[in-house]
Amino acid sequence: MQALRKKIVRNKPTLKEVYGQPLYGLKTGLNAAFVIDEATYNKIITANPASLENLKPFLEGKDLKKWRAESRNLYLILFPRGWTRQQMGKEDIEVSEAEAWQWLQQQHPQICEWLEPFAEKGRKRGDKGEFWWELRACAYYESFEKAKIVYNRFMPSPLFWVDTDSTYFNNALNLINAVSYYELGLLNSNISWFFLKSIASAMSGGFYQIHGHVLEKLPIPKATNAQQELIALLAENCQTQAEQRYQLQNGIRKNIPSLCPDGQAPKLNNKLKNWWTLGFDAFQKEIKKQFKHSMTLDENMQWQDVFEGQKQKIQSSSAELAQKEQQLNQAVYKLFGLDEEEIKLLEESLR
Repeated sequence: MQALRKKIVRNKPTLKEVYGQPLYGLKTGLNAAFVIDEATYNKIITANPASLENLKPFLEGKDLKKWRAESRNLYLILFPRGWTRQQMGKEDIEVSEAEAWQWLQQQHPQICEWLEPFAEKGRKRGDKGEFWWELRACAYYESFEKAKIVYNRFMPSPLFWVDTDSTYFNNALNLINAVSYYELGLLNSNISWFFLKSIASAMSGGFYQIHGHVLEKLPIPKATNAQQELIALLAENCQTQAEQRYQLQNGIRKNIPSLCPDGQAPKLNNKLKNWWTLGFDAFQKEIKKQFKHSMTLDENMQWQDVFEGQKQKIQSSSAELAQKEQQLNQAVYKLFGLDEEEIKLLEESLR
């Protein structure tokens, strides 16, 4: 193993040397105030479309998976440090909180209506800007607006994803200022995970802490244009396949609550959330268990064909994704010059 690790890093620059240091996600100090759900977002922008530029799509650590993000339609209220005085045209003039708040109420009344109950807690938090409604200083806000690779700092397996939608996220996630699917292919490969596991801190539940100072040591191999294009294509195909599979999974999942009788909370247990792992008979039993309701004959007839058809599509999609990942890993093995014995040793260590 030691010889294999040495071969992987030999004569290769690190990720930090090639792409720079990974960057942390944001700390608001008060997520209850600054992270809103879709209903609140819609209410704000319907009343005042001008507020749209200060509401950013937002992810938390649990929303990121390999090749994809599973958005829960959260949004960040973003007033960066110094924004208020800059927009008021008073960057060089002292402004009282009362005067600044009055101005903000005129510009963004619905946001202020939402934030006002949090004023006292907002003032007490450490992660604030010049005023309690502003977020702390951050030198790289513009990086969130660009295409980037996002990853989870706590991983049971590689969790990297290319974001092209100007998504913001909390400090459980990090970003890399590399926008090519080539880098994504490297990061989600078996070789990278083998290396990262060997230097990361192990946690309970099979997770590893992949802090920036860990990821920045990842070796980056030389590659011809043709090799980069192949790996980029395979990685992009993997991400597309994973995102399409998620849409299939979520399409049924979001309709399961319709089977819950009125007056009950339509909360899904883990088996229902992962409905495609069940047979239809088992699915019916979980509905009865969770919702205290047996599916009617009409419901059975409406659901069974759709359930089984979508499940088959998911199985086919998973098989296709696994095949593409295998092709990707083979392409990355070639970059590092691994032979069959070394590949076998590496893959056995990941099982």
